[in-house]
Amino acid sequence: AFIDEGAFASAQITSVTLPSHLRNVGKGAFVGARITSLTLPDAFESMDDTAFWYMPKLQRVDLGGTKVLTDSAFRYDKALAEVNFRPDLNRLTDVGDYAFDGSALVSVSLPNSVTSIGKGAFAGNAALRSVHLGSGLTSIGESAFVDASNLASLSVAPTNSAFSVEDGVLYSKGDTGRTLVLYLPTNGASEFTVPDGTVAIADTAFAHNMSLRRVVLPEGLTTIDYSAFEGCTNLVDMTFPESLE
Repeated sequence: AFIDEGAFASAQITSVTLPSHLRNVGKGAFVGARITSLTLPDAFESMDDTAFWYMPKLQRVDLGGTKVLTDSAFRYDKALAEVNFRPDLNRLTDVGDYAFDGSALVSVSLPNSVTSIGKGAFAGNAALRSVHLGSGLTSIGESAFVDASNLASLSVAPTNSAFSVEDGVLYSKGDTGRTLVLYLPTNGASEFTVPDGTVAIADTAFAHNMSLRRVVLPEGLTTIDYSAFEGCTNLVDMTFPESLE
């Protein structure tokens, strides 16, 4: 069974019970609806882009058997504080671009089945404090956590072969060396030395850290991506290595 495009758009109802045989929700099916809680069935499969966006009252979601969170699936759901990604089912593989952009999530724990996080997926989540990434994750899109300004805890499953966390800093592993993906915006240190073996600093990696005054970059660093240090208003000391391309 499926729910068609726009079926509940702007609906004034506050609750809905979805049947166990529901498999798909169409584009913009619930846009603007005033539902406060959603539970997708365990055998659920897919949703189309923007299926649940602009739902101003939505606070809790159980993703059930969702396999792919499409682009902008829950975007601008400003009251959405709690999402169960169902690690017990371990079916979810992709979190699409801007899937939770502008939401109120407090913590995110992704199941081991998730292989990719899209660009801006958790952007603007000002309430987000902790993130756990599972063992299967291999790619994180641009600015996935930009403006998640209160993010204070970051962990990665120890069996993940693509990403690691050291001293609260997220790195991705590559053939030529490591990329520094994310330095927690809440890290209060005034100085940071990027470790040897780091060849790139990802986009928005240090964005909006107000504490940093000095960053030491290693020889061997070749790339600093766009907006890597955007909004680091107190950063006054940084010397660029000759290896920088």
